Amino acid sequence: DYANKYLLAVSLRRDGFSNFAPQNRYATFPSVSAGWNVSNEKFWKLKPMNQLKLRTSWGETGLSNLSINDTYGVYGASLYATGSGLTRSNIPNPNLLWESTQAFDAGADMGFFNSRLNLTVDYYNKLTKNRLADLPLAAETGFGSIKYNVGSLRNSGIEIGIEARILEMKGFTWNANFTFAKNNQMVVSLPTNGRNKNRISGGKIFDPVSGKDIEVGGYAEGERPLGLWAWKSNGIFATDAEAASSTIKDMMLPAANLGKVKHAGDVNWADINADGLINEKDLVFMGYRVPDKIGGMQNTFKYKGFTLRVNVDYAMGHIINDGELGRALGQGRSSNEGAPAEALGNNIWQKQGDAGKKYPRVSFADYDIGVRNHLRFISGQTGYAGVGIDNSYGVDNSIYYSKGDFLAFREVSLSYNLPANICKKFSLKNVTLNGGVYNIGYLTAYKGFNPEQYKGYDEGGYPRPRQFTFGASIQF
Repeated sequence: DYANKYLLAVSLRRDGFSNFAPQNRYATFPSVSAGWNVSNEKFWKLKPMNQLKLRTSWGETGLSNLSINDTYGVYGASLYATGSGLTRSNIPNPNLLWESTQAFDAGADMGFFNSRLNLTVDYYNKLTKNRLADLPLAAETGFGSIKYNVGSLRNSGIEIGIEARILEMKGFTWNANFTFAKNNQMVVSLPTNGRNKNRISGGKIFDPVSGKDIEVGGYAEGERPLGLWAWKSNGIFATDAEAASSTIKDMMLPAANLGKVKHAGDVNWADINADGLINEKDLVFMGYRVPDKIGGMQNTFKYKGFTLRVNVDYAMGHIINDGELGRALGQGRSSNEGAPAEALGNNIWQKQGDAGKKYPRVSFADYDIGVRNHLRFISGQTGYAGVGIDNSYGVDNSIYYSKGDFLAFREVSLSYNLPANICKKFSLKNVTLNGGVYNIGYLTAYKGFNPEQYKGYDEGGYPRPRQFTFGASIQF
């Protein structure tokens, strides 16, 4: 720190972890940061803007998320006929390297009107290399996976923070702060495997824009990961006659139901490539599992001894599959305990002539012996991995997808400090009474239990509980 104007910091660390092989055990991680308090310069004459600080940093950190068995292997006891022995429990990988993340940041801190309004802006760019992951292995190897280093992943974006003293008048103040962050995630490189973009997992679908089959899903160079695809519903057949008039053959049915005539209440699936078949080529992009925009806003109001806090936060850019509802309407195995309210709602097919409905008729064992109006699973029915939910608690059916964007009303709390003269009468230093409501609710298009789902599906877990608190703090 020179004259409170020029700032510089440099660090160097060398870490070792014995779970790596000796030749890869140690790694070096440098970092450097610099700042310039421009507003402390003599030439700074901009009165409305009392503070301007420019800063930047670059550094590298490491991750060693592996067990010693990943590197050296482990054996387990086994029996063969009447004899006992040892067999390998996993395949070791002695070539594992530290996972490292190089992070660059450039930002500015600004203060206006004697710091009544403060603004912080940051740009970041993080590159993670040699990511430690599990590589699935073919069943004939006898092992499920092997730990390996795979490619590099970039996260870049902006973060904005605003703090303001909005009102200050006659004992009343209103302070607020607002945050916003936008993240762009991109796969940079993957091991060469001969596929387009060196794609790992994924599958082929028909692209109506190019009129060709394309590879999608999984991880691919130059693409945002964690996308989701599903079979698209064109609506629900209102009558048996309408269903019978369809010439499209659904190849995703159980073998016993292939070729059978459709009925009223069944889904009219979209034949994307117009080949007269519903199969893996007819999948449609739904969206991404995780949001790319998050933030929040906190407000604090004070008047004499009262303090009121109102906090909200939000997330945008992700989708949610209501797997719980799909399994319930399709009575899928573990979800056959009873029908949800939607089973008798106004948006589900119930009788001949019901037109314009969103949900198909309620089915029993829809996946096992039905026509899979509700329950469709890309991984199990096509062999594709990284294209659909890849979990039986979600359903790869467009009917059950919706935007996951939400505004959460997180807190409304009120506290009151008793006047000092009243506290003094009771020989008390301070008394604060407080109460609040937390996890109040959401403003969202998602109709399931909880829009705070960042894995792509809602398995029906309990939402955040609404909390009511009342209390007092007494200082003697």
